[in-house]
Amino acid sequence: MPIEKFNFVSPGVQVAEIDRSGIPKTNENIGPVVIGRALSGPGMVPVRLESTQDLYATFGPPHPGGESGDVWRKGNRAAPTYGLYAAEAYLKNSGPVTYVKLMGNEEAGLADGASGKAGWDAQKAVGLFAATAVSGTGVAVCDQITASLAAVIYTMDASTSINPLSVSRNAAGSATNGVLTPNDASDSRDLTFSIGIDNYNGAGSALTATFDFNPNSDLYIRKVLNTNPQLTNTTIYGSSNNLTYWLGETYESSVAESVCASRSGAPTQVPASQFAFIFKDELSGNSIGHDVKESTAIVAKSGWIFCQDTSQDTASYAPESMQTLFRFAAKDFRGDWDNKHVKLSIANIKAAVNPTVYGYGTFDVFVREADDTDNSMKILESYTNCNLDPASSNYVARKIGDQYVSWNADDKYYDTYGEFQNMSKFVRIEVADEVRNSAINATLLPAGFYGPPRYLTQTATATDTSASISVQTALAAMSISGSTGVTDTGYTGQTLGTTFGVSLSFPKLVLRQSGSDGVATPKKAFYGVHPQGVFGRRDNGYVDYNRFLSSQLANDYTATSGETGYSFIFTLDDISGSTSAPVYVSGSRGVANDSLRGTGSFTTTLLDNGINNFTLPLFAAFDGFDITQPEPFANRLLTDKTDTTSYEYFTLRKAVDIIRDPDVVEHNVCSIPGISVTGITDYLVNMAEERRDTLALIDIENDYKPRYELTLAQAGTNPVTLPNVNSAVTAMRTRGFNSSYGAAYYPAVQISDPGTGIRLYVPATVAAMAAYGYTDNIAAPWFAPAGFSRGGISAQSSGITATGVSKQLRAIDRDNLYEVNVNPIAQFPAEGIVIYGQKTLQATPSALDRVNVRRLLIYVKKEISRIANTMLFEPNVQATWRRFTARVNPFLSNVKGQLGLEDYRLILDNTTTTPELVDRNVMYARILLKPAKSIEFIALDFEIFRSGASFDD
Repeated sequence: MPIEKFNFVSPGVQVAEIDRSGIPKTNENIGPVVIGRALSGPGMVPVRLESTQDLYATFGPPHPGGESGDVWRKGNRAAPTYGLYAAEAYLKNSGPVTYVKLMGNEEAGLADGASGKAGWDAQKAVGLFAATAVSGTGVAVCDQITASLAAVIYTMDASTSINPLSVSRNAAGSATNGVLTPNDASDSRDLTFSIGIDNYNGAGSALTATFDFNPNSDLYIRKVLNTNPQLTNTTIYGSSNNLTYWLGETYESSVAESVCASRSGAPTQVPASQFAFIFKDELSGNSIGHDVKESTAIVAKSGWIFCQDTSQDTASYAPESMQTLFRFAAKDFRGDWDNKHVKLSIANIKAAVNPTVYGYGTFDVFVREADDTDNSMKILESYTNCNLDPASSNYVARKIGDQYVSWNADDKYYDTYGEFQNMSKFVRIEVADEVRNSAINATLLPAGFYGPPRYLTQTATATDTSASISVQTALAAMSISGSTGVTDTGYTGQTLGTTFGVSLSFPKLVLRQSGSDGVATPKKAFYGVHPQGVFGRRDNGYVDYNRFLSSQLANDYTATSGETGYSFIFTLDDISGSTSAPVYVSGSRGVANDSLRGTGSFTTTLLDNGINNFTLPLFAAFDGFDITQPEPFANRLLTDKTDTTSYEYFTLRKAVDIIRDPDVVEHNVCSIPGISVTGITDYLVNMAEERRDTLALIDIENDYKPRYELTLAQAGTNPVTLPNVNSAVTAMRTRGFNSSYGAAYYPAVQISDPGTGIRLYVPATVAAMAAYGYTDNIAAPWFAPAGFSRGGISAQSSGITATGVSKQLRAIDRDNLYEVNVNPIAQFPAEGIVIYGQKTLQATPSALDRVNVRRLLIYVKKEISRIANTMLFEPNVQATWRRFTARVNPFLSNVKGQLGLEDYRLILDNTTTTPELVDRNVMYARILLKPAKSIEFIALDFEIFRSGASFDD
């Protein structure tokens, strides 16, 4: 301590304490990295997980696959999530694990329709429109039909045609006055539709389907029609026994709302005979095909949030002229999960207390589960007291974060943009330039937002409006913007009005109208999006309103001129009614004195009366997968492919590039469970060679293949293909590996899924990852993850519970595999299932042809490199050398004491770091190691002696 720290006044002794006993921070553990699919969680970014709880919270538990059902709505659960099983197996004993969830990506610059495009493209999308309103001069005369999109049917075969047959009043519904009652306690099914699907199975057969739009009905459309796009995959199911169509979006609440014109109370009465049933072949927004979803993964975003009206000229009010402030974007690629599960609320909007001193008001941001209610909110995250002042610590971008990453294809690295670190796990902020540059009026507050884009309304007028022409005849003759057939109606006996026309509109999300609907007090109401829909519960089709529309659109989040418009533009300025009974009436601000606010103040009329909350959705996220594939990354899709001919191939190689840089992602083991195609596994091993601090675990070809890996011809009468040892050995010998940074395992093993008890086969690398985790837990990396002590995977303590192997290996099979450096997984009658080898892929005989030695070197090099990093830029003198040796020698001694080394020596003196090297700013040390070898072969001689012999002899 410097002498100045003491206060000398009179003679005496002063004593001070200097605490040098602080425990230095230990280095973080380095675990494996696993690449694979997941049903939720951020995609194409490395995520560090410390425990199984972290894994489940971020990506969900592993899924055994085998599910079909409503794949369009519920997502793809057909194939197991092998990567999650591997991560779980390791985390049950050790940690951490870094997980990279796969999302569909593609090579930049591919033309539309190219084979390497991500996503999918159907032959056509057919729109079913239901009439929502009828006007006329009499019961028998019809002037106008306004129809709303009720469902979309996709076809993968151009010869498949879908035709409307009839629409009728269901007998189970209300019998009087044709009243439609979706809220009816008697569970009436209202309108019943019948359609014909020609060539629905690829064999020329016709299907007649009758359905309605009531989720409580046995005839509910999603129960009647196929909702699994995978059944259209002719590669797997052939061309004669598969389906050629699937049901995509359905808009139950929109149909009920528009037909009934009410969300609560008595529905509007509509004459039972007047229901239109219109099909639009090739559904599109003018020239934009709704069936084209060829796109890399897309993040979800909200519409732009804009400010309140600061003018008193209500007659000229237009919400689109208001200053935009900010919008939300998903922090990561999560696909449809964000569309389904996350919504945002702007809450407790307050004006500045003293605007003359500080003009910025405040508001809260809630990240909410999409299926909650305003009376019982499920808040995932909350950010309170936010403002729009860039200089404030409460600036909304500073509190939530605005950073995002963009892939640099040249450097194979993510560039990071944005000023403020992301604090939210779910969203980030995009701020308008005017806000970022402090160029707005400080009194502006968030007041409304733009809804998701939808296709523009399309209209047509009858060419013949003579009184003798019926509605049905007119519809059949009309051309409705790309339609090849609009036919049947329920307008029996009706004739045209003099200006008969048809208007086809597209659905929009339900918005809260009443401030008292479903809440204890209007002050708890959040206006804007109201996901509960019109059935008194969450709208089953909520996600369908928020889906990505088409890859042919210029912009997925904002309106495209001539193609799409905003489904709505919501603003609190449109709240009408009274402060005790507020209601939302779109456009009411544009008419003087028609809105609650009128010419009054936004603050005193609305905010001070608790009308200061609104909710908005995230929309347009897309996972980039081919929806018709049960396993988006099946090996059969990767064989003989390149980055430009297969998005799956490109995605996997990009995932490897994401973990390539040791300064970005630390790992000591890496794997892509289930992928055996040489182009990918070679790439993984080469990456490990380049880094020289990790070991690539690979699955090999000719192993167990589940049904989704097989074409119809390959499958034959067998649903799976069993391992072929001879073919596997021949293929590995041909590949000619010679790398100590890779290890191969074979064959697949059967496990019991811990969550469901379902038994399934998982790749051999899942078993290897379990053994590595168990070894790291009970021993150290330099112990072999093999044998009955640490390689046994039948016991639950290993991380997985193996119940069988896909191939019972004989001794000769194990020998043949080991000769080509493949580690066999064997099953023994008494001992169970065990990993029975620990070779690396190095063909040259040396200590490094064993996994335990390679892992020892990876561990020692990494830890000593960490020590060396602390010496950088220190004086290159003997005192620094002594500090280095003083830290390295105890470390190596500890490794030796734990049986990792037979002996070692560290040399750092003038013989290694010569004066010439000192002049070149280099400190050079030699570290000599004798790795401890594992016992792989035991020879025992049993010698038999006669009874009179002496053992001492």
